[in-house]
Amino acid sequence: HILLYDGYCLMCSSLVRWGMQRDKEGKIYFGALQDEKMADLIKQAPDFMQKADSVLLYSGGQFYFRSSAVLKLYGLIGFPYSLMTGFFIVPSFIRDFVYRIIAKYRKKWFGSSKACFLVPSEKQPLFLTDPTKNYEP
Repeated sequence: HILLYDGYCLMCSSLVRWGMQRDKEGKIYFGALQDEKMADLIKQAPDFMQKADSVLLYSGGQFYFRSSAVLKLYGLIGFPYSLMTGFFIVPSFIRDFVYRIIAKYRKKWFGSSKACFLVPSEKQPLFLTDPTKNYEP
């Protein structure tokens, strides 16, 4: 399972930190969307997902986008967070409408950075890209 996130976005970085802390089995890997190391994986995604600028999840040979990516992540983390997957019953156009509003304002509300957060040494093997790398807009 690979969670691709916006390396500039502090809200996305918070989601990564949250996921790292709760993924006790270490089964989720992380990579910044902007990093060239992720380019080959992103090219395998459907065309409409290749321009993702917030969160994209690759799991079980499938790509998940927007609200589906977040809900699938909750399912991977396990109980009690897996209860959130019940929101899959809500049509994706409604879930994604809410997601897009949050995504549109996330940098204004939560801020942005050229570099991601510091990753504890024991969690660094879960990163497929360098979380301290500066990404130029």
